[in-house]
Amino acid sequence: ERRFPRVEVNFPATIKIESDQPDPQMPVYEALASNLSVSGLLVILGLSNVRELNRGQLVGIKFELQFEEALVFTLNAQVVRKQPIDFGGTSNKYMVAFNFIDISPEIESQISHYVFSHQIGSDSLQIGDEDANALKSEIYRLQEQLSAAHLRIKEAEESRIRSETIIVQLTRKLNEQGTIINRRNWWKFWDQDDDN
Repeated sequence: ERRFPRVEVNFPATIKIESDQPDPQMPVYEALASNLSVSGLLVILGLSNVRELNRGQLVGIKFELQFEEALVFTLNAQVVRKQPIDFGGTSNKYMVAFNFIDISPEIESQISHYVFSHQIGSDSLQIGDEDANALKSEIYRLQEQLSAAHLRIKEAEESRIRSETIIVQLTRKLNEQGTIINRRNWWKFWDQDDDN
């Protein structure tokens, strides 16, 4: 099951294979985006070789969303599915699905706004303008909560890393003084010290 809602789209996207070494011979694919979600993008493109863009391939995807203002995205992604399109003869056209990798909460929020606004505006969703505005407001409120939660998680992770760094530094100093301890018995050592 899909975890994120998708919306039908129709805009150009540029796909470039990721490589450790810059290679001018590396192909760049011009594709047509077919649907979009916070987690990924489905495109239609032509491939000269059936072995191109196989599952697991890492790529960079560049596309633009027209939403309140023009937003240009360049995102890392991975091929999760490739399917040939049957036009009743020999064809080099494929539908290729990509999952985005490590997108920031800000970009996630922008894409989410785009997807939800297009869902609300679609003819298949039969609701009045007043209900649509109320739904938009609720979506934006929930997205603000999600952004705040992402920020708290990031702060907690930074705090954990700082604590780990302090523990490592203190352990190193104690070991230099001849008190050999490791991280596993670090807390036990200090508990004993408090008892004395």
